[in-house]
Amino acid sequence: MAQAREGKENFTSYYEWRDRNRYYGKKFSILGDSISTLKGYNPQGYKVFYDTDNCKRANIEAYTDTWWGQVLEFFGAELLVNNSWSGSRVTKFPDQEQLFPAGCSDERTSSLHSMFATPDVLLVNLGTNDWAFGVKTGKEAHDQNKAWSELFKDAYRAMLQKVKYNYPECEVWCCTLGTTFISGNPQFRFPYQYAGLHIEEYNEIIRRIVREEKCKLIDLYHMNTRYDSIDGTHPNINGMKTIASAVCYGMADAAGRYFLQLRKNGNGERKNDLPDENNSASAEEYVFINQGITTVLYDEIISLTNEATGEEIQIRAVQFDCGRSNDCRLKLVNTAISRNHASFFYEKNSWFIRDNHSTNGTWINGIRMEPGKKYQLSADDVIGFAGTYQYIFYKTIHCN
Repeated sequence: MAQAREGKENFTSYYEWRDRNRYYGKKFSILGDSISTLKGYNPQGYKVFYDTDNCKRANIEAYTDTWWGQVLEFFGAELLVNNSWSGSRVTKFPDQEQLFPAGCSDERTSSLHSMFATPDVLLVNLGTNDWAFGVKTGKEAHDQNKAWSELFKDAYRAMLQKVKYNYPECEVWCCTLGTTFISGNPQFRFPYQYAGLHIEEYNEIIRRIVREEKCKLIDLYHMNTRYDSIDGTHPNINGMKTIASAVCYGMADAAGRYFLQLRKNGNGERKNDLPDENNSASAEEYVFINQGITTVLYDEIISLTNEATGEEIQIRAVQFDCGRSNDCRLKLVNTAISRNHASFFYEKNSWFIRDNHSTNGTWINGIRMEPGKKYQLSADDVIGFAGTYQYIFYKTIHCN
């Protein structure tokens, strides 16, 4: 907060900050799917989801109601090209020969400029349809029988490489896949897995490739941006605000984040002019099972002791996964273990663990965890994975 206050002291108003922030007047292009479409704003002939009827369903009346429109407004930027195709994937459609309209196609990755200008910034929000249709990730050995354009890992990398080659001066920001709820249908439960693949398997690929290709990341999933939608996928006007707020926060400097926080808290100037989050159901649930124990502050090196062998392992990270997948930092080799079984998180000097909707469950001290929730860990907690491996978190030495 000290940094945020310092940023605020340098700008007497949001508008003063907006007119001086690094993105003011910059030209933004969008590479997306249906979530980023809007009638009249996409290339001619492109499939559009937000047409007249769906705009009415979502209560969207203008481009400033879309997530990308609100980002442009917040930073004072300009739209160059919105290259979004409803239903498109990063990968190739399996039932057609041509690569287009895949996000990795030459047509999509080279059509982000106008006759007179190239983009200063590119926002990439793609991958939901790959996950929803169970596209092979490319992480498993048997995936290698498929063409690169049909594997999410290879296609995502090719997409970024093509974009960077075509627009070498462009700043590229990529979004991970977020989760949804339906305010009009409280019974809806977000399906974290499709075709046996957890959404985080795709997000981990996005995070790694974005880092390796030296692009920038907006981690919607880890920012807890569960957005309101009309059908479990497509955001309504409140869901658009949630996405926009997260994207702005991920891109903004300290002063910009300060003004976003003012907006979130309901104070500050010209409240309606700033993006907002819909907080009615966006906060990820945390579970604190050892509330009677004095809180211990940990560093980002986690200590886990295998209960069966006594071997201690230490991992330095702020987030890592465990499971059968070769990409997991903690590899657990057993058929009862899911590929991306659980994830560890280091937040505010504490460690948390989340079961990633595994088939056979994760336990803490003999109690099965509820999937999707982050459980705070305390010293000597015994973590069990699918009735196979058991690890002790920060095992202490007991004197007899």
